[in-house]
Amino acid sequence: MIAYYLSIVETEEDKNRITHIYTDYYSFMCRVAAKYLREQSDIEDTVHNAMMKIIDKLDTIDFSDEKKLKSYIGVIVKHKAIDLIRAGDKNTTPLEECFSVADDSLTPEEAVVSEDAYRVILERIDSLDDIYKNVCILKFVNGLKEKDIASLLDITENTVAVRIYRAKKMLKESLSAIC
Repeated sequence: MIAYYLSIVETEEDKNRITHIYTDYYSFMCRVAAKYLREQSDIEDTVHNAMMKIIDKLDTIDFSDEKKLKSYIGVIVKHKAIDLIRAGDKNTTPLEECFSVADDSLTPEEAVVSEDAYRVILERIDSLDDIYKNVCILKFVNGLKEKDIASLLDITENTVAVRIYRAKKMLKESLSAIC
């Protein structure tokens, strides 16, 4: 199947990127899809559709941070699995998403505090409804622009902006309750 994906892209750099994604993240993509789908053929279809979306957005993907890349791929697969579910009303189970970020410029103490705060924020984001959680992950974890998020999720930029605004409001209320 990788030969098909490689035939779609033109430059050697894009071929290397696709090879990297396919070889390093194919099993991850299958696991994410399997959290939502029961049938092996549906899982394979979802991964294929996600790969096609990744190829379509290849020029906007940041390959410099593997953790962000993995979360980006996970969101795409999740969204494609949900699309398939909506189309065919498949059996589903929830996906537990875990993300972490490390900043080498911090002292060990600052890194621990920063990591703890980041983990709390991610837990709060994870508790949001999927429509808000997906835009938050793409915006704040992956650093995508609203235009790119709209394109990726097949919604309007205005819808993205509204969801981000509402999610921020919910997160602010949730975080102020623990501070």
